[in-house]
Amino acid sequence: MTHAVVGYTIARICVRKPISPIYWIMAMIAPMLPDLDVLGHQYGIRYQDCLGHRGASHSIAAAFLAAIILLVIFKLITNTKGFLTLKDCFWGFFLGIFSHCLLDALTNGGLGVAVFWPMNCARYFFPIRPLEVSPLSVEKFFEQGFFIMKNEFYYVWIPCLAILALDYAYQRFSIRNRS
Repeated sequence: MTHAVVGYTIARICVRKPISPIYWIMAMIAPMLPDLDVLGHQYGIRYQDCLGHRGASHSIAAAFLAAIILLVIFKLITNTKGFLTLKDCFWGFFLGIFSHCLLDALTNGGLGVAVFWPMNCARYFFPIRPLEVSPLSVEKFFEQGFFIMKNEFYYVWIPCLAILALDYAYQRFSIRNRS
């Protein structure tokens, strides 16, 4: 859920014009796409492999490719026109997906994030890692879920809500000054 909140926040900043509600839904789903790599475990891909969890799917290159694919799907579904609008939508998708990688690099567990794949498969973390890592199993998440959500609320949700409130106030102030 936290990735969706960040995706929506980024999308609101990137897209200023009224746009199809489909964009907002896609912008909230997009940051969750990198975690589809957990399905690879069922096919023998180990966690620490380049294609493992937090590997290639968490890279800048994967975010770029996924954003292009989402933009094409969005354009086909909604028939949105205009280079500037589509450019803004691309940035919303790309930054939303890439935010997943950055948030994972702020967690206190795992092997790190392969941000620079395919150039290298090295895993990275930020020096400061305030976010609790979310376990991959549902059972463990239910054991630790409240603590994890509380941690994410403080470090991610509150800043996103503050950004959205400031953006709303800025938009209201800008509209009044134009009138």
